[in-house]
Amino acid sequence: MAWTTRALHWDGLADCMDAWGSGARGEQFQRILKDSRCGSFGVLALVLTLLLQELSLSRMFSGSFPSAWWPALLAPAWGRANMLLLPALLPPHPVSTLGRLMAPGCTLSRAVSWFAVLFVPMLLLMGARASLITLLLSFAIQLFLYRLARRENGFNGDFLGTSCILCESSLLIAPLL
Repeated sequence: MAWTTRALHWDGLADCMDAWGSGARGEQFQRILKDSRCGSFGVLALVLTLLLQELSLSRMFSGSFPSAWWPALLAPAWGRANMLLLPALLPPHPVSTLGRLMAPGCTLSRAVSWFAVLFVPMLLLMGARASLITLLLSFAIQLFLYRLARRENGFNGDFLGTSCILCESSLLIAPLL
């Protein structure tokens, strides 16, 4: 997935975690968010998330999970569905580019529809426990990003990339918990 998107969502994760981890606010937060260099918090977020996904997938495909390929197929769709929620709830940051382009198509009803469409296969293929864990982890991620975006006067594409990668990861780890 990283290769097909030219790692765009992973870059958003690194940028967002660098800005958040710095403790900066306002213009300084935005400067760090737009800085093309990857700082220590971005590197940590990338390495830990990649390791989490790798460990989850390798454990799933080790033979201990009979239907391991379902989470691997559902995770990218779940991550992208979660990208609809923040723009449905908040306006983009005034200087946002990719976030601003995506925002008009994101409505709360569209987000809820996608969650419902994906939750049914999650329930059937992963079970109620893993589906509930995925929902709870994704809700916590979305709440964190919502509060951060409100504090910083809106979201941008980096927030959406962060949402995508972390919510994908929540679905991948849920069957193992």
